[in-house]
Amino acid sequence: MMYSLSTLACFQQRYGEAQPLLLQVIDVFEEIGEVHGMALTLRNLALSQQVRGELDTALERYSQALPRLEAVGDRAAEGHGLVSIAAIHLEEDRLEEAEPLLERALEIFRGRVCSEARPRH
Repeated sequence: MMYSLSTLACFQQRYGEAQPLLLQVIDVFEEIGEVHGMALTLRNLALSQQVRGELDTALERYSQALPRLEAVGDRAAEGHGLVSIAAIHLEEDRLEEAEPLLERALEIFRGRVCSEARPRH
């Protein structure tokens, strides 16, 4: 329930309201060992920090979320996380750091499109 409320607040761009909820959700997911939920919550927290201009903290949260997303196989969320990190680097004129992240994200998205286009038997 708390995860849903925090996600709703993010989608409604009420990031100040979302952040305390997201931090509570992280604690709960950590306590019960819910890796995927933890990864998605870290990503949402990073997004809320990114739009509020808290770029260093957002980068840290994205960096915590990415290995978890990769571990659970959520390739779409992983790709979006890479794009978000690259966007921060671009905002800070760190093009050389953004480019490989965007290339990795593109590989992920191309792989998803190709695998989803294959007929299932």
